Amino acid sequence: MFAQLSKAMRLPRPRLLWCILWVLFTSVAYRRCYEDIHFRPEKSLLCFDCFLLFRIPRIVPLLCSSTWGNIFSIMTFSDFRSIIEACPDGVVLLEGRRSIPDGDAALATATSKMLAELFPKLRFRSGNAEGTDQAFSEGVAQVAQGRLQVVAPYASHRKSKRYADAIYDSPESLTKIQDDEVAYKTANASPKNKGMIEKRHKQGALLAKAAYLIRDTMKVTGHSEQFPKPICALFYVDMEDSMAGGTGHTIRVCQQEGVPYAFQDSWQTWLPE
Repeated sequence: MFAQLSKAMRLPRPRLLWCILWVLFTSVAYRRCYEDIHFRPEKSLLCFDCFLLFRIPRIVPLLCSSTWGNIFSIMTFSDFRSIIEACPDGVVLLEGRRSIPDGDAALATATSKMLAELFPKLRFRSGNAEGTDQAFSEGVAQVAQGRLQVVAPYASHRKSKRYADAIYDSPESLTKIQDDEVAYKTANASPKNKGMIEKRHKQGALLAKAAYLIRDTMKVTGHSEQFPKPICALFYVDMEDSMAGGTGHTIRVCQQEGVPYAFQDSWQTWLPE
């Protein structure tokens, strides 16, 4: 039964076990608080402290974990079509892991090509990386290179792999105010990298690493009329740990910005058989 529940919820067993233990642990804490209120009113303040201790600090990381990222990533093609119908010339973010099997890469290319053909006003955005980004971009380029937007970490990134008619941008085009805003949102999405983001203008390894995170945030937040916030996003992720790496950071920015998204277990079913 445990194995079936793990499969149904698309959660690895250790994470599912952690969630069950968390629910049990907080339930016991609430029960003790209930008794304090009804039988020992003088300890009602302790009950409130327990709420703060057990509820608030625990629910935030849970909501940001790959557990909930996986659950909220379910999107049918009808859902996607409804989003596009509300904004036919909007931007769809296409990206994911650099490591992607050939078969899945072919599906990514076929899916983006199909979407570019079905929705002739729709624009697409990716990150100029090898792997998933390249696979998605290739599908769009086969239909209309001019509807492909690419946000690179720096202006000269992978110049030899560029599409002639695609539109390219990088964090170097941001104004000082925009740069500060994107940096702030980057640090909020990945707090452990806050120190690195604050030192992003210094030379060396920190500059290079920060540029990739800023780029990932910039893809989601948008910064101009030509590069608006995307209306939705399609990701190829590690389904066992969807919040890992730069892709995970981008997903967290989508959550912050209210951008709906789907993983491959959704969009890989959209192709007609």
